[in-house]
Amino acid sequence: MFSKPQDPVGDRVFKEFPYLPINETFTLRDVQLNDASEYYHYLNQPGVREFVPDACLPSSPEAAKKELQFLRDLHNRRRSVYWTIADRHTNTMVGACGFEVWNRFHHRLELAYDLNPQYWRQGITSTALSSIITYAFNTMDAERIEAYTTTTNTPSMLLLEKLGFIQEAVLRKHRFFKGEFINVVLFSLIKSEWNN
Repeated sequence: MFSKPQDPVGDRVFKEFPYLPINETFTLRDVQLNDASEYYHYLNQPGVREFVPDACLPSSPEAAKKELQFLRDLHNRRRSVYWTIADRHTNTMVGACGFEVWNRFHHRLELAYDLNPQYWRQGITSTALSSIITYAFNTMDAERIEAYTTTTNTPSMLLLEKLGFIQEAVLRKHRFFKGEFINVVLFSLIKSEWNN
């Protein structure tokens, strides 16, 4: 009889969903299917849709549920963690962030995030990312967090640099995006560099 391999990190992360604070107005909670309408509307806003891969850009609120189910299943299927950024008072989704890829063997995560343009320039994303980065290093046993941006997404690059990420490389023709192969910028943050 084979015994189940021990997984203390997974048991810690996946025992229950990790709700995290952002500030007195916003919180990080689990992704819910009833977020679909907000998710659909803000992803399709100018300034956001340009940076979202077509395959992840929902054509309707109903289609948005499929993407949200994928994000929910990251935790449900013990793969990773992805959060909704929500208004504490109304529980309304204003954004999302998390780790789409968790390479447990190499202790490496891939960060992704988005925010409704109505809430830009309020420090919400940087505070939310600080919270989940701290969680990743302290609870998920991460050693390295990676983030990829298009070469034209200056606000995202500035945000990553503000958080202490280092630009490592421009990866040539790395992704098929909006019908063409594009270069992307690779950023990384190492656990020993994180000061929060």
